[in-house]
Amino acid sequence: MDSIDASERAGLELILYHTSQCHLCELAEALCAELIGHDEAISLKTVDIVSDDALMARYGWVIPVVAYGEAELHWPFDEAKLRAWLAQFPTRTARTSHDAP
Repeated sequence: MDSIDASERAGLELILYHTSQCHLCELAEALCAELIGHDEAISLKTVDIVSDDALMARYGWVIPVVAYGEAELHWPFDEAKLRAWLAQFPTRTARTSHDAP
C-alpha cells in the first residue's frame, strides 16, 4: 500500500471516532495509519466516543468514522474508498492565491 504523497495533501487533520475493544475500529485505524504512513502533512487523531455523551449519541452505532471538518466517512471502507474520500479535499498544488480566506 503506497502512502499518500506529502506534496499532495497539506494540513489534513483527520479524526477517527472509535471505542476501545472495537475490532472494526482497530481495522480502520490500521488502514488509516498504513495509508497515511509517515506523512507529516496528514495527522490522525483518535477520539474515544465513550467519554462524551454527545459523541456516543451521534456515533455509537456507526463507528468507526473518519472525519475531516464536517465531512465523514463511515465504515465499511477499504483503501480505495478512503483514497477516494480523501481526494475530495483541496491539495497543496491545487490551491491558488484565490483560495486564501
